[in-house]
Amino acid sequence: MEIVTAIAGKVVDLTVVSIGRQLGYLFFYNSNVNKLKTSVEKLKAKMDDTNISVEEAKQIGETNVLPSVQKWIEEAEVTIADAAEVIEKEAQGEGRCFKWTFPNLCKRYYLSREAKKLEGDVSNAMLERKFEKVCYRPCPEMSVSPSTRDYEAMLSRTSTLDAVKETLNNPDICMVGVYGMGGVGKTTLVKELAWQAETEGLFSVVVIATITSAPNLRGIQGQLADGLGLKLNSETEQGRAADLRTSISGEKSILVILDDIWGELDLTQVGVPYGDQHKACKLVLTGRDLNVLHRMGTQTDFPLGVLSEEESWTLFESMAGDVVRHGRVEAIAVKVVKCCFGLPLLIVAVAKALRKTEDVCVWKDALTRLKVFDHEDYHKNVSERLKFSYDCLKGEELRSLFLLIGSFEHGFNNYDGSLKAEELVPICWALGLYKNVRSLEEARNRHYTLVKELMDSSLLLDSEINRRFTDINEWPNKDQLQKFHHIILPQYLIYELPRNVECPNLTLFFLRFSRVDNLNVQDNLFSGMPR
Repeated sequence: MEIVTAIAGKVVDLTVVSIGRQLGYLFFYNSNVNKLKTSVEKLKAKMDDTNISVEEAKQIGETNVLPSVQKWIEEAEVTIADAAEVIEKEAQGEGRCFKWTFPNLCKRYYLSREAKKLEGDVSNAMLERKFEKVCYRPCPEMSVSPSTRDYEAMLSRTSTLDAVKETLNNPDICMVGVYGMGGVGKTTLVKELAWQAETEGLFSVVVIATITSAPNLRGIQGQLADGLGLKLNSETEQGRAADLRTSISGEKSILVILDDIWGELDLTQVGVPYGDQHKACKLVLTGRDLNVLHRMGTQTDFPLGVLSEEESWTLFESMAGDVVRHGRVEAIAVKVVKCCFGLPLLIVAVAKALRKTEDVCVWKDALTRLKVFDHEDYHKNVSERLKFSYDCLKGEELRSLFLLIGSFEHGFNNYDGSLKAEELVPICWALGLYKNVRSLEEARNRHYTLVKELMDSSLLLDSEINRRFTDINEWPNKDQLQKFHHIILPQYLIYELPRNVECPNLTLFFLRFSRVDNLNVQDNLFSGMPR
């Protein structure tokens, strides 16, 4: 009996509670509807904040919405729509009897109950809206595709590449430079650096931009933005720079490669933060002029020179194929490689043109054309770039010294009859190349300073480079002599120089390493050389 009484009491309690809750929907109708209205407005504000955060994230390249955020947005939209429907019904008077002002209890009960339930859903949605991050950046495409690498692992390149990578690991180094003359493979090296950095996971993001001799700021910004997966919507260069800076600053680790720099580039105008602005951003700059890289702030620089004969042959063989080992082709191929002067760009271009070609006549023709440097496309490319580098030289002294050095057969290592740097000092002094110098010591100091500038600009190599000279069996005729500015005979087998050489424009007459014991020089030899 006691058990029955207890059960009956519990049923009564539950019944009373249930009846009380149901009556509460009627008694608190206005309160439930108003609370729903207030909560919905707050949820809408949260939705607006979320959408703004998503748009801001997309502006810096984080174009993919996180799944949890997307799910919350979709569920919140459904909740807001359901709440709007209840609020609209209340606004249309569905809680009142038609034509009468007294309440319709059934409809009021239904609307109040729905409002109470939806207000709870809205409150829960706002509690769930706790996102530290709303979007993420999609994995960018690799900055260098396997098909465009064109990299051959050679000792001189591999050692430089490893040294650059090791330097980038130094927390105190943020900017590294790679410099060298045109065609030595700076671009190929940094492309391989980008490839290895991405595949080995050295940086979370790697981006490359090519600067060129005529830099376009918007174009450079566009290249970097593409690498970041960033859409630049700003119209001004300053706005685009700000967007780039924000995006790069958001990366945990990023490698920015700026290739083929000819003149000083303002990284702030581009939008690249580095150093104290963003220590996780490392930069690698390539160029021909070391002084330009120094002005931009490189802390460590790596020179890139021409390939050795062995490396040149290895690269050529890998690009041209096994045909270089066939019969009579091999001997010609060796000569072809020597005519490429250790320049990877020229070696690769020639090798690809001759790839799998077994016709000896074609190889001989290629050799002939290379001997006179008649490789049209490459010649045009090199000539234009060399002229631009020459035009960038500051001052007539520097240009005059460059042209004078180019007149000699060898470089400065005194190998096989070449000149040492100091041997040119008296020649430059006598020619009056250096202005406002009062002694030979001052001329020597000026000379070494200018030689260093030429080396830093990659127009002069600190190694012996043979140049082709024309063998002559007889003295040039009078018309030819009228045009000469320099006559340089590094090695000669003559016993007597002609009389009264008419060279009105000649400023330098240089004789060296005669193969005869005595040379007969006429007294009036220089009478036709008034300069």
